[in-house]
Amino acid sequence: APAPAAASAASSAAAAAAALTSPTATVREEAGLPEAPVICSGSLLLCSCYLGEQRIDDPLSFDPVRDSDLRAAWMREPSLHERGLAAPPGADEHEHSKVNSSDLHVHSLYRTRSGDPKQKVWRVFNTHVVLPEYLVEFDYVYSSEFVQSHLEERKPEYGHFARHARDFSFGMKTACAPTTGGGGRAEGRGEAGEEDDLASGSTGGCRDSAGAGGAAMRGRATSGGMGAVSKDRPQVECLNATSLLMTQNRILGSTEPEVLLNLKVLNLHGRGLRRLEAGALGALRSLETLLLSFNCVASLSSLPDCKTLTHLDLSFNLVEKVSSLGSLAGLRHLDMSWNNLGLTSEVCDVDAALRDVIRSLARDLPKLEVLDVTGNPMTLSQWYRPLALAQLPALRMLDEEELTAKEGQEARKQMARFDGSELSEAVLMEKAFMRTAGIRRPASDLDGPESERNRIALLLGATSGAGGSSGSVARPTGLTNSNWRGYTERLDLRDLGFGELCRLSGFTHLRRVDLSGNRLTSLLKLTPCVSLEELAVERNLLATLEGAGDLPELRRLDAGSNRICAVLELKKLTKLSQLSLEDNLVDSLDTFAGLHSLVELYLSSNLIEELRSILLLKQLPKLLVLDLCGNELSASADSRLYTMFHLRRLKVLDGIPIAPAEQQEAEEKFSGKITMELLEDKLGPSPSCYNFRSVDLSGQNLRELGQLLNDDVFPSLRELSLNGNPFSDIRTMGPLSKLLVLKVNRTKLDLEKGMLADGDQVGGIASMPHLQVLEMGVSGITDMSFFAQFPLQTLRILHLPGNEITRLEGLSHMEQLRELVLDKNKVKQVDEGSFEGLRSLRELRMDDNGLKSLSNFGPLPRLRALHLSLNRVAEISELEKLRNLRHIVIINLAQNPVARKPLYRAHLINVVGSARAIDGKEVTDEERERVEQMLQGGSAAPTGGAGCYVFTEQQQMASQANVPSYMQPSLAGGGDAMQQKATYGSAGGRAAPR
Repeated sequence: APAPAAASAASSAAAAAAALTSPTATVREEAGLPEAPVICSGSLLLCSCYLGEQRIDDPLSFDPVRDSDLRAAWMREPSLHERGLAAPPGADEHEHSKVNSSDLHVHSLYRTRSGDPKQKVWRVFNTHVVLPEYLVEFDYVYSSEFVQSHLEERKPEYGHFARHARDFSFGMKTACAPTTGGGGRAEGRGEAGEEDDLASGSTGGCRDSAGAGGAAMRGRATSGGMGAVSKDRPQVECLNATSLLMTQNRILGSTEPEVLLNLKVLNLHGRGLRRLEAGALGALRSLETLLLSFNCVASLSSLPDCKTLTHLDLSFNLVEKVSSLGSLAGLRHLDMSWNNLGLTSEVCDVDAALRDVIRSLARDLPKLEVLDVTGNPMTLSQWYRPLALAQLPALRMLDEEELTAKEGQEARKQMARFDGSELSEAVLMEKAFMRTAGIRRPASDLDGPESERNRIALLLGATSGAGGSSGSVARPTGLTNSNWRGYTERLDLRDLGFGELCRLSGFTHLRRVDLSGNRLTSLLKLTPCVSLEELAVERNLLATLEGAGDLPELRRLDAGSNRICAVLELKKLTKLSQLSLEDNLVDSLDTFAGLHSLVELYLSSNLIEELRSILLLKQLPKLLVLDLCGNELSASADSRLYTMFHLRRLKVLDGIPIAPAEQQEAEEKFSGKITMELLEDKLGPSPSCYNFRSVDLSGQNLRELGQLLNDDVFPSLRELSLNGNPFSDIRTMGPLSKLLVLKVNRTKLDLEKGMLADGDQVGGIASMPHLQVLEMGVSGITDMSFFAQFPLQTLRILHLPGNEITRLEGLSHMEQLRELVLDKNKVKQVDEGSFEGLRSLRELRMDDNGLKSLSNFGPLPRLRALHLSLNRVAEISELEKLRNLRHIVIINLAQNPVARKPLYRAHLINVVGSARAIDGKEVTDEERERVEQMLQGGSAAPTGGAGCYVFTEQQQMASQANVPSYMQPSLAGGGDAMQQKATYGSAGGRAAPR
């Protein structure tokens, strides 16, 4: 059921469809239903619709016999899914339906046809997803009196379709023979049950009209009435007298002589025909109309002889040229629209092909009144319409436009110069101008009265010298009929209609040439004009710019409205600053990337499709004006902003000045994303994918990662650096099955919402199954519990410095983790079990966190390095808590308050016996021996030699409170002045007091 927005137009479409597919009158009478309506004219609104998430309705199906009007059926039996969701009184029913559909989480409901589940009808809730595509107006026109005389008597056989067929155009254009025995089959048909045409003796128009916009109707001649609509059409590659009459081809409804003799219309639409033999239509002596549209006919030489033919439809075929149509001399209406006339391989000149076609028609079809060649290449020629009007005197309609006598007269005058070939010397002299000494005027002033005074022909006819009145013209000194070319600065050869340019030798000072509005196909004869600076060749027949590359001084080239597709010659024009190629066939911007002097480039109405090809123009440092409107790339809604973003020097785009607000909008829209343009700019172009193992996109101000960081684009990627970008979500990234290292430092990653893809989506941290190194420093992380959700079982190195972490958690599943960096966070203490599960951890860094306690640093059975500098550990007793770390080799507690305590280093060596370096300083064997001696019981210090620490009784008593009990005996015994030796190197003589 169509949406309300399309209700009125679609109702007629639904009714028309119901009329064509409704059951016979007998079935409807038995069911007690009214007769289905007959629709003779109306409109069909064809829409495209986004069905979205669909659900089968309840009831599940509809009955085609009872429910001819499906809208009414849906209202009579509303959906069970919608019951109870009716709009309250006074509410907008349309708005309420949108709310209901959102509650259901579906966009549409559908029912299937009883007995045929492939046929469905949908109810769509949201009218905004229904988009009109085509509006087809139809009108069934009665055509044959012979048909009308037999319709009423055939009505019992064909049921409701007999009434509908009365006004059906294509099927009823053919003559129909009367049936035998009141509804029996025509003689010569097959056994009962075989397919029977609607009108015996029809040409197949009833069937074939379906392809041309009509309804396809054929059925079975049974008491039950008509059957299903025909969908297949036998293909007949070659038509001859035999295949025309073959039953399996279903071209003629009957082969009776009476039918063949009276047949006036033959419809062969869409039959795949490639060739028609000469005698194919010999049996059809009265044929007037032949429909051959939508076939594969490539040549008219294969058309059969038919003197009676007045209408021929060859639209939508492959015809390239018109040769001989003498066998169709009586033809009055010819439709050859949408063929290939003008694109033959033998004729490259479109105008030459045009002349051949028109001359053939004028020679062979003197009675031609109506001609339609719309959509053929030759119609693009500016001479097409004047030539047709001038050479086809009986023509009264061309391309569905009525012609007047005045148009024909003007066309004949215009074509008087069409057949001119080469430019004559006299005309060349008449159109030549010299420049006034010392004056260089712009092109806009060249048609003024001052320019007329410089016409060469006028100057050659003037008297020599400078005498005469102020209004007179004097011939310049030295100007003669033999050397006038050397004095010429400009040639104005516009709209002369010539197709060949004489060789322009001798024009040594020629600066400007205008050749617009002619029929030139080559510029090779301009090569002697090496001083030429401005050239205009608009509205010609140029397919290439061959010859233009030999004009080294050329600065301006206007070549719009041609058929130019090859522009390689432009690479040689290093001084070209203004180029106009509007309305041509250019499909690439590759060549223009090398024209570094270009300031203005006009390429509107060409065939450039790829929006990203604009990036090639980034190599043009002087480009200020660009016009690309009318190309496929301009169809994108963002094409203007895209172009402004990548070509930042532009001042005018598509004829509209670029405003600062637009530039800012483009910056906001396209900056901060990973696009192919960014990748090509940073990594270079790539035909299909990048095989880099390491990619660094740091500092690109990326706010979104896009869809390009995956295995399709980077199949070999091992290391990816995205540092210094403000993105917060990596769910669109991946899969990256080979990625080992991911660096996302200084970002704004959201651990809760930006790491794991939703549902069945592929992406995020879970799409990197072999990730071993993850760096997320200075990313504003406050809660580590989200790490418990990330599948990081293969992770070996995790860097989280510079965040706001206060608690260690979520790491227990990282069994392979070997290095954990948590510097510059806010972890004041380590909770019990924080490191549980990290049995492979080798190195732990927690510098500058504000730690006050060393409790719960374990179990870490394989820890080798512990860095805890710049914290707040103050008591010597805290060091004792590290005794269970039996394999530590490197430990760093520098710049903690405890590091300033007496005997801190000796105590740490005793607690962590495996340490090889403390606070960056190696622990030597001598130092370790002295600590052991000190612990076993004090010994007298030497009186000289190596330096030592000397403690007085007062110092001992002051420090004893901070020394563990197992150290106190060695300090308490041994006399009045205890001496404790702890040598760290030579003191160079006298011992320094502590």
